[in-house]
Amino acid sequence: MTPNAIAASDICDPPTTAVKPVATFAPPSGFARLLQKKVQAYNKTQAGGRYADWRQWLHAVSALTVGVAAFAILLHIGLTAGWLAFILLSVLIGAAAFMLLVQVGHDAAHGSVSRKRWINNATVFFVFGILGVSGALWKDRHLRLHHALPNVPGTGIDADGSNVVRLAPDKPRYWYHRFQPIYAPVLFALGVVLLTWVEDIAMFRDLRRQRPRHFGGLRPLAVFIAAKLFHAGLFIGLPLAIGGFGWLEALAFYLVATGVASFSFAVLVIGTHVSDHAEFPVPDANGQLPYDWATLQLVTSIDWSPTSARAAAWTGGANAHAAHHLFPGHAHRHAPALAQIVMDAAAEAGLPYRSVSFGDMVMGQVRHIGNLARG
Repeated sequence: MTPNAIAASDICDPPTTAVKPVATFAPPSGFARLLQKKVQAYNKTQAGGRYADWRQWLHAVSALTVGVAAFAILLHIGLTAGWLAFILLSVLIGAAAFMLLVQVGHDAAHGSVSRKRWINNATVFFVFGILGVSGALWKDRHLRLHHALPNVPGTGIDADGSNVVRLAPDKPRYWYHRFQPIYAPVLFALGVVLLTWVEDIAMFRDLRRQRPRHFGGLRPLAVFIAAKLFHAGLFIGLPLAIGGFGWLEALAFYLVATGVASFSFAVLVIGTHVSDHAEFPVPDANGQLPYDWATLQLVTSIDWSPTSARAAAWTGGANAHAAHHLFPGHAHRHAPALAQIVMDAAAEAGLPYRSVSFGDMVMGQVRHIGNLARG
């Protein structure tokens, strides 16, 4: 069973293509079987299936319109209206890019914005390409690693991916980590820049050797380069050529716009896993996890206002993160209903379900970073 198959059929089984021998799961639990039964019943009531509806596309088009309008105004006025207007327009452009990501980009990576594969693939390329990220590469590691083993050491991504910021209790603590409550927000704001120009390139180079069937050859290389050129042309080339920006103004625009998108992602998405509310399970000496795949998703995800349709619309369902991890093949318009199903199933199975306020979700991440800075 591949990650894509899980995304398509939404069954509570672990992907078999997760990196080996990172960890093995306990056998499927009663919780997993109960979830599967409940969601199969729910799916029968949904005439539109698991895919996005017109409202979700309208939200995406609205975000794109706002972003394009702000970008056009910025290129037209430059700094003539002053630095405040320049910064505010840059913030609006970054926020619009983030909204595109959560409205359709993320769901497209899971194959749920359209029944047509080419629409999903084109959406992934375009939306992630705006931010300079290889959509194909992000989709691969997101499905193959993050959704298989959230908060589990050995994947090399998310909380396990860096020693600069200590985000998981199993990671070694170095002297500079005592300062991470100060510098971590800066690195979160630089996330897109680092992912685009450092991590993406290093991972793509490695995967061309390790997985040549998917990333070898000229076509994957051309698509990878095209995403980088699209991003650089949009955020650097056009401001310099059309907006009359100097290099300082272009750099300021680039850092502010990408910083807003990066920081929003860090708070709203990473904070649903990297938190003192979440568990960080460590496999035993034999690589065995204490949970089956479904329970692992539950104990490593933090929800806030999970049944709120408004919160799901604004965050792409990040507020109902446990439901998304358990049923990633559903577009986020289904998040409120799926979250209620997860809550009910967890209660029936006697398992903890972590739902907090938005403020406590944010503070859970802040406390976690501070706790790991101290020891």
